[in-house]
Parts: sequence; C-alpha cells; structure tokens
Amino acid sequence: MAPRVALLLAAAALLAAAGGAQAQLPAPAAGAATAAATSSAKYICTDPDLATLCKILRAGGRGQGATRLSSPTATDTIFAPVDGAFFKDSKKVADELEIKSFDAIFKDPKAADRLLQNLIIPNKAFTLAGWRSGDYKSLLGQELELSSALLTKDKYVKSEEIKATITEPDIPAGRSVIFKVNRVPVPDDFL
Repeated sequence: MAPRVALLLAAAALLAAAGGAQAQLPAPAAGAATAAATSSAKYICTDPDLATLCKILRAGGRGQGATRLSSPTATDTIFAPVDGAFFKDSKKVADELEIKSFDAIFKDPKAADRLLQNLIIPNKAFTLAGWRSGDYKSLLGQELELSSALLTKDKYVKSEEIKATITEPDIPAGRSVIFKVNRVPVPDDFL
C-alpha cells in the first residue's frame, strides 16, 4: 500500500477513535503505489503505460538524462511519452536519432540518453497550476514550446517536429513532476 494511502487511513482511524467528525477518505488513485515514487525513474518503471520509456531509461545507462531521472534530488519537469506514442512516432524517432530502427534504441545508450535528455526541463518542477506558455530549454539544450489551447483546457509540449498533448498532468515523482504525453517530442536537429 502506498505510504500516502496508509497515512490517510491511519488519520481516519484516529479521527474515528477520538469521536471526531466522520472522515471522508479519497479513493486510492489507480497508480497509488507509484504515486509515492522517490524518483522519476522509479515512477516511470512502475507505471504500465510507460513500459517503453522504462526500457529506454535502462538503455540510457549512466548517461546524463538517465542519471537525472534516477536522482531523488532532481527538481525537473518531465514529459513522459506513453507506449502508444512510441508506436506512433517510432519511425520519426529512429530517423532523428539516426538509428536503423526504433528497436535499435534499446542497444544504443547514447541515442537512448539523448532522447531522455530532450524529455526533461531541468531545474523547474511545475504543475498545471504553474503552467506558463513559452519556450523552455530541455536538458539536451533543445527548445520545447509549452502552449495551451484557446477553446479547451488542453496543454501541449512541442518540439521542432512533433506536438504532444498532455494526457495526464501533475504526477509527483521525488522532487520532479511528470506529465504523460501522447507523442514523442523530438527536435529536428537531434544530433
């Protein structure tokens, strides 16, 4: 059971024992076990929607992006493509990384880590409440443009080539915040 859920249950029991007002507990979130992750890497590798990103993280070895995602002290914003995003953008990712096929990324630590670096906005962990449209630099040094839709509440992250929609925002992971996205934001001049 996630520590956060256990803490809520303990607080409710104390209130009930003290005769206090009836406690209303939130239902555990679908990913309650992963909500208490101490690093972005731990969250990524326990979320079933991010299995491909976890494999890329493992392939990144000790590279800068993989190391940063594994750090419990990193304070970053991370855009985590869901598995379907890699399926949709596999050819573009392979082309931009100059690898033979998308599957080659799992055997190429440099390519894997460069992709990871481009998914991280370093030293800025913000939630939707702190969302500011504009250009940000990824850990790789490439521009990522954050924007909001005019008529809906949709939020986007856009590289030079691909515009991804935020599908699940504000996931705490250590001191960082993860946003799940439906595409892989790779820049045009990746290497």
